[in-house]
Amino acid sequence: MAVGAIPLLLFFNKKQTLHFGKPEFKISEILFAMANGSSEAVTNLSTAVTTALFNIQMMHFAGAKGVAAISAILYIHFIFIAVSFGFTSGVSPIISFNYGAQNHEKLQKLFRLCIKITLIISLAMIAASEIFAEPLVRIFSAGDEELQQIALGGFRIFAINYLLCGTNIFASGLFTALNNGKISAVISVARTLVFECAAMLILPMFIGINGVWSALPVAELCAVAISVTFIIANAKKYHLVGVPPLPVRADSL
Repeated sequence: MAVGAIPLLLFFNKKQTLHFGKPEFKISEILFAMANGSSEAVTNLSTAVTTALFNIQMMHFAGAKGVAAISAILYIHFIFIAVSFGFTSGVSPIISFNYGAQNHEKLQKLFRLCIKITLIISLAMIAASEIFAEPLVRIFSAGDEELQQIALGGFRIFAINYLLCGTNIFASGLFTALNNGKISAVISVARTLVFECAAMLILPMFIGINGVWSALPVAELCAVAISVTFIIANAKKYHLVGVPPLPVRADSL
């Protein structure tokens, strides 16, 4: 506690560039901030809905052990996607600052770097899911061979989503950082609620339990299409890409 309190002393010094000031209560800005962050709220709320659907479907197809298997996989899943959420949360303030300061060149470089890092994270997560699938599942199976086989077989399919989810998480966080809560909310709602619930209800009708395992990868794939479309459509508006200079006319020389 003392370690955290000592740096606060710096912010009481008004000679510092960043220091504490008199707070102002502006309801309009508070409401805007709440609306802008609504996508993150939707993501958390939808987790309860999708988890319930997973449990219902697994109970139907594999009984109690199926529920235990999906529960174990969802615990593992939260660990894996925490990397993408952590990166997006960390880079969002930097994106917001450069966008607000109109540092367009820095914003473009940062955007390109984020795309590369997101791709690296995606590849690293899918590789880690393949390498560590068995030992991770074994932690939750408690020596139950049948449970381990159900969970391991399902995780091989379920883990495909790690190739895609990083892009959607970054896209949603990107538009939140750019103060466009509407697009961010659309991506989050489509990804975590609409597509996932639809896939979870429809796919098992055709391919049984594999449809439950495939629901998240399919939902992420559909969401990627929306995320990429929004990014491309708004790239110039938010100066995420450079605008080429206008050609010089000969008669103007």
